[in-house]
Amino acid sequence: MKRRDLISGIFWLGFGAVFTIGGLQQGLVRQGIPGPGSMPFVVGLILIGLASVIFVQALLSPSSLKMKFFPRDDSFARLMLALLALFIYGFFLKPAGFLLTTFIFLVFVLRWVGREGWISTLSFSLLTAALSYLLFTALQVELPRAPGNSRPRESEWKPSNNYSFPSKSPWTRSISSCVFPDAWSEPSWECFQD
Repeated sequence: MKRRDLISGIFWLGFGAVFTIGGLQQGLVRQGIPGPGSMPFVVGLILIGLASVIFVQALLSPSSLKMKFFPRDDSFARLMLALLALFIYGFFLKPAGFLLTTFIFLVFVLRWVGREGWISTLSFSLLTAALSYLLFTALQVELPRAPGNSRPRESEWKPSNNYSFPSKSPWTRSISSCVFPDAWSEPSWECFQD
């Protein structure tokens, strides 16, 4: 156990140092606001701090008896089940949508991998899926939608009053002057006539 903690402490110290150096190279402050390197720098410092605690505790602790890598007999099977569930989650995320896929994934992992009770599993899964959806929506992050949700994404149809195709399009000349009343309206057929 001591040797494993020493090795992991050294590894995470190095990993934190890479983040910290990368953050410094990107710049911590630009024009009085946090720059692109500020977050990696802070994350690197946190990693270095936590790795230092693990490393010092491993140095100061007496040698312990050898322990198995997996503490329980079914730990490896549960780990493989969780990895399989994560792979399936990633596969079904786009076709089934974020909310449904996240809810089912959390129910599966908490109930069958973590062996939690039904009430805590369902309540935690529902709350986590809903709150994460609300958080990402508030941050204007586009999440995969469930089938049947026909509202266009912002990247699919940007709000604009003047619509034009890229310059290489053969229709540029004929429809570049089309004006749409709002962001969700369709262009009229008059725009496509010469």
